[in-house]
Amino acid sequence: MMRAVLVLLLAAPAMAAQQGASAQAAANPIRKVVTMLQNMEKKVKAEGEKQQELYDKFMCYCKNGGAALATSIADAGDKVPQLEAAIKSAEAKKDPIGRGLGPAPGGPCCSKGCHG
Repeated sequence: MMRAVLVLLLAAPAMAAQQGASAQAAANPIRKVVTMLQNMEKKVKAEGEKQQELYDKFMCYCKNGGAALATSIADAGDKVPQLEAAIKSAEAKKDPIGRGLGPAPGGPCCSKGCHG
């Protein structure tokens, strides 16, 4: 007899937990909908915060990125005359060297008779 009482006392909390779970599964349909809406609200708030953070980053880029691009364009514009002068200088150095070069005598081009 004492053993049966002891088994019932030990099994009572487990049975109560099972009943609580089954009661939750068969909960009021309105409660399910309310819980679902609350979970949806949490998700929407989290998405809103994420979108706001992305928007703030984009606006910061728009405000600061334009100035950086304008500076870059101005710097490139200043370099154009320098580069043009460097190209002309390199071409001037190349011309005397390039005049002395021509087809090699007896080379493959001359064997075809292209230079006379």
